[in-house]
Order: sequence, then structure tokens, then C-alpha cells
Amino acid sequence: MAILRLSRIVSVFALVGFSACNTQSDVNTEDSDILAAAPNAASHNEGVIHNSKHIKAIQMLLKVSQSGKWDKATVDALSVWQGRNNFRPANGKLTKSNIWSFASLLRTNFISSGSTAPLLTALEFVTFYMSTVPSGQLRTRDGTPVTFTGSIRVPGGYVLPVGAQELQSKSGSYNCHGFVFLGGAGNLSATELTSIVFPKNGYQKTSNPQVGDVIIYKKNGAIEHSGIVVSTAGSSRTIISKFGPNQLVQHDSLAVPASYGTTIEYYRTDKNRSHLLSYTGN
Repeated sequence: MAILRLSRIVSVFALVGFSACNTQSDVNTEDSDILAAAPNAASHNEGVIHNSKHIKAIQMLLKVSQSGKWDKATVDALSVWQGRNNFRPANGKLTKSNIWSFASLLRTNFISSGSTAPLLTALEFVTFYMSTVPSGQLRTRDGTPVTFTGSIRVPGGYVLPVGAQELQSKSGSYNCHGFVFLGGAGNLSATELTSIVFPKNGYQKTSNPQVGDVIIYKKNGAIEHSGIVVSTAGSSRTIISKFGPNQLVQHDSLAVPASYGTTIEYYRTDKNRSHLLSYTGN
């Protein structure tokens, strides 16, 4: 990826919130499109995402004023961000691969922010704007494709465990593993999780769980459920997880259906704290 010329670097970092003193050197002339947002980029982006909360989340990540609108500063900052992160063309037009990257950044941001809001906004990014991701377009860090399925039947008559807080209503479009590793893009099986995702993405068991780690529930040695640790205050641990095709829930680590088993394990990877697989689409 090209490096920006020092003569232009101050304006670039003013857009993305970095200090110009950390720059290195030049930009190749053929990469001048890094700063060239397309004239119709704002209207294009408005057609993709017009929810002001979601635009503000992107503006927060781009470190520009959070107007909730696709203003010139935001489009220019997006163009710079695309160029610096090797998205081409870097024209300020939002793509699905950009949205996936922003969802990943939001999921990482929640770990340091002390709020679950970025985690839930990331879920909305995927379920609102990327609900038709084909199986095979999500891969591990070494490029291994991961198979998953679309919507499954939502059963009736389900009652949440005592103390569980519903965050999103029932949906068969993604399951617990689909929430943790696919961001809500589909239903992921425990077989894919144990045979591909965990070994390929470097997950290791930990006895000292931290915010952002993965919790795994097992019954008779088999994985039955997964979630994300959102709080470790006191002796209890708070989890956000999806109860199969039922609700997305915030709950105590022990407040789960009995069918998930009584064995609890925690896992962490230093390779990708967001846990999202890599998106290979456009």
C-alpha cells in the first residue's frame, strides 16, 4: 500500500485523527485517488446507510464530527480510510466490505469503551446491510472458507431464563455461533467452530476471562452454546448471546437453558479480538 507524500500528510491525518509527526514519506502519483472522493459518493452512501445512528458510528470510527449525515468531511474521511486500508477504488463510496470492517472495528471498540452499544450497533450493521452474505465469503485468517446456513425455523413457547434481558427479538436468521463469529450473517454449526474457526484463528482456553472473550457451554463434551463476555464485575460474569433461533439476550453466565450443559470454558485469540471472520466479498 502506498504511503502519502509529506506535502499532503497533514490534511490526511486531520481527517482521520492521527498526528502528522508519525508519517513516513511519499505517495505514488498513481495513488492520488486516495483523497479523491467521487462527486456522487454522498448520495450513493445515503442509499446504502441512511440511519443517522449508524452514520454517527462510522463518523466516530473515522474521527470526524458526528453529524449523522454523509457530509463532505465524512465522505473525504472515508476515502482516506479506504486508501489507507487498501480498499480500491478509494472513492468515498461505501461498500459491503467497508461495512464489514466497520462492524469489526465496533466490536473491538466495545472492549475498551465500557459499553455494549458498539457491539449491538455492529450486529445491526451486519443484519441490516449484509443479511445475504453467501456461505463461503467468510473465511479464517489463512483463507479457509467457513460454511454456514441461512434462516431456520423459530419455535414458539420459549421462555427466557430468570434475570435474562432481551436485546433483540426472536430471529432464525442467525444462532449463537452466528452472532459471535459471523456478526449475525447466518447460522454457524459447532462442527465448523471446532474444526475450522477455533484452530485456524488461534483460540486458546483461558482461566482468567476478560471483556471481549468468548464463552463456550458444553454438555457431555460437545459444544452447545457460545457468547461474548461483556462484564467481569464481581464474582459473576455477564454475557451477551443468542439463544438459538430465539432472542439475543444479556444474562449472567449461569442463566442459560439446561440443555446447554454445565461445563463452561472461556477462549481468547490475540489475532482478532472482534471474533468476526474475514469477509471476501466486494
